[in-house]
Amino acid sequence: MGRIENERELQRKSKRGRRGELSREELLLISDDIGEIEYTFDELLEIFIEDCELRNLREHTIKYYRSV
Repeated sequence: MGRIENERELQRKSKRGRRGELSREELLLISDDIGEIEYTFDELLEIFIEDCELRNLREHTIKYYRSV
């Protein structure tokens, strides 16, 4: 997926809507320093689970990761 498609996907998924606030993913796109963005454990876990789903991991495997 190219950068433009990725940006469009982030806009569609944005839970904040267009209220002048950027999501952490949107900040990452415009930030040169990755260390500027702080994630909570729950946010990182959700990103990891989404990646597992994109990679078509078995549902049992994803449930295992959620329970750890």
